[in-house]
Formats: sequence, structure tokens, C-alpha cells
Amino acid sequence: MTLCGIVGYIGYRDVCSVLLDGLKRLEYRGYDSAGIAVHNKEEIEIIKEVGKVSDLKRIVSSRAPKGNIGIGHTRWATHGGVSAVNAHPHSDGYKRFVLAHNGIIENYHELKEELSAQGITFASQTDTEVIAHLLYKIYDGNMLNALTYLQSRLRGSYALAILNRDDTDHIYCMRKGSPLVLGLGDGEALCASDIPAILPYTRKVIYMDDGDIAELSPRGIKLWDERGMPIEKKSFFIEWDLSMAEMGGYPHYMLKEIHEQGGVCRATIKGRVHNGKVDLSGELAMDEETIKGFKAIHLVACGTSYYASLIAERVFERWTDLDIKVDIASEYRYRDSKISPDTLVVFVSQSGETADTLAAQRKARESGAHSLAVTNVQGSTLARSCDDFLLLKA
Repeated sequence: MTLCGIVGYIGYRDVCSVLLDGLKRLEYRGYDSAGIAVHNKEEIEIIKEVGKVSDLKRIVSSRAPKGNIGIGHTRWATHGGVSAVNAHPHSDGYKRFVLAHNGIIENYHELKEELSAQGITFASQTDTEVIAHLLYKIYDGNMLNALTYLQSRLRGSYALAILNRDDTDHIYCMRKGSPLVLGLGDGEALCASDIPAILPYTRKVIYMDDGDIAELSPRGIKLWDERGMPIEKKSFFIEWDLSMAEMGGYPHYMLKEIHEQGGVCRATIKGRVHNGKVDLSGELAMDEETIKGFKAIHLVACGTSYYASLIAERVFERWTDLDIKVDIASEYRYRDSKISPDTLVVFVSQSGETADTLAAQRKARESGAHSLAVTNVQGSTLARSCDDFLLLKA
């Protein structure tokens, strides 16, 4: 799984400030380089740097690109080493298309050989640059046609934010297997890998699903499915405050989370404990008969959600005589686990957009298991994909 961060903005604000602020809020995802691309109505200026967002900010301040539309990216190196050349955003050789990518293109070698045979040369070692060159080759003046065909050529996972030099009024987005959320403001629109990058500007968000194509403009957001057919999606209002996603004076997030555990636990159980008993009636779709039919419970998560699941494993073993298993999502999706309709698979993810957890959930769904999402984000991909959903309120 790759933890790169994407942010895009189109509207009336100074785009550099929005992009740098958004990338700063996505630093928790981990990265080794960062970059932005700004459309100044004539050309797209790309600025990239190895190191921290603060290092990138110093360069941006000295060059001071002007514009109200742009994309930004924090990269964790996968294809190609850590360098400014390999950092995102990437472009085709003529800088018509500039894009930021999160994910891994599994058939990029095949596509690169195909493009190289047509005389195209590559500046970087990345799989992402291949996407930009391929888009340039297939573009026929119709962006929707080009993007639907592009999706058919790509194998692997991707979240993409794309600028077109000849289109000063739109950002285009695509998603498959990597998270991308859209923000709808008043006279502005945003895209990002996670909500904190969007929250300073709007609380109204739309979650993209696999295969979706989006067109962002100051007037709103249009969406199409992978066949190029128009679709409508429900928007969600983010209830939690931006301060909850910030360090709040702590030197790092880990210390903040440790000190906030008491308040978080109180918020999670508030209204759910009556007369000393946990009451989730009205929250879960599964009834008592369904619950009694389970013979095994699998807990699947990544990172600190996995460690929390290990604690839950011990508790469930005391409370039940069921077969309890805990697994890291990236391992669970490839293991030959015994999953059946009488298995409850609990997927734990703070954001509800963790790529490996989503992939594991698809495996459980295909095996006929009953799935339960435990997450902080109502409307997230995980919450919408599972049979049941429990909001942490943390």
C-alpha cells in the first residue's frame, strides 16, 4: 500500500497557499518528496523538491507562481529512487497534461515499452509518468473519452488528479483502489487523499468509488462511471472539527492520541451503554438471529487499528466461544482464510479509505461473509461497502 498524498484546488483563492496547506495536513501519511503544479492560464508550472513540505514552501515562495487552479502531491518512493525528478506532479513531454498519482500501475512496464516503441522518451523512473504520456497519446480533444479509455488501459491502483494545459477551468480526477475525496465549496472545489486537507474550505464532501471520473470546476462537480455515463452521488457533511485532526500543541500525533484516549473512549460509548449493558440497537442492520449464527469473527486492520484489534481479540475470546482471528489487511487479502457466510469480518479503519483494508473487504464480500465496518467516517468507502457500519465517534 502507498501512502502518498494528493490535493487539488480550483476556485478564487491563491492556489499555492491552499496546496501547501493541504500537503502539510497530509504529512501524517509519510513521504520523502513533495511538489505542486499551478496553472497560470497560459502554462502549467511544476515545482518539486526532495524533503519536507517546508522545503518545498521555501522554493515556492521564491518563485511565487500565480493562479487559482493547481494540484499537489507528497510522494513515498516506490518506482524510482528519491529525487526531485521522480517526485510528482509528472507531465508528458509537451506539458499538456500534468498529474499527481497515488497507487501502483502494475502494467507500467508493458505500457512504457509500447510508448517507447513510438519514440517517446521518459524523464523519470516512475510508473506515473507513463500515465501522462499515455493520456497525451490518446487525447482526441474530448477529455471524458480520453479518461474512460485510459482507465481501460491501466491495471493496478490509482487516485489521479489531472490538469490539462488547454483547459483552464477544470481539474479531472479518477480513482481505483486508492482513496480520493472531493470537496464542494461556494465557488470552489477540491480533491484530496483525506478529509483534513479539505476541511479548512468546506465540510461538504463526495467520496469517489472505483471507476469514477470527476470534473471539478468553481461551479460544481460532475461525475461519470467507468463507461462514461453520468452519475449522481450523495454528498456528506463532515461533523467533526478540524482541530481534531491537528496536533493541538503536542510535538507529534502519537503523544496527542495517547493523551486524548480518555475523551475518545467517552465519545465512543456515549449513548451506547444503558444499565451497564452495551446497546447498539438502531445502529446495526444485523439482528440477534444473525449474530447467533456466526461461528467465527475475523478482525482485519492496518497500523494502530490492527493493534486495537489485538486487544479486541482477547476480549472476544473471553466473551464468546467463537473462533477469533486478527490479521493485517495486506496479509488477509492473500491468505487462504476459511471465510464463509457464518463468518463475521470486522474491518477497522480510522478513515474508512485504507487501500489494503478495502481490498480485504472485497475478498470477504466475494466469499459471502458478513462484513462490519468500524470507522470514524460516515459515508467512507468502507462504510458504504460493508453490510453493517459502526461509527466510532472518536
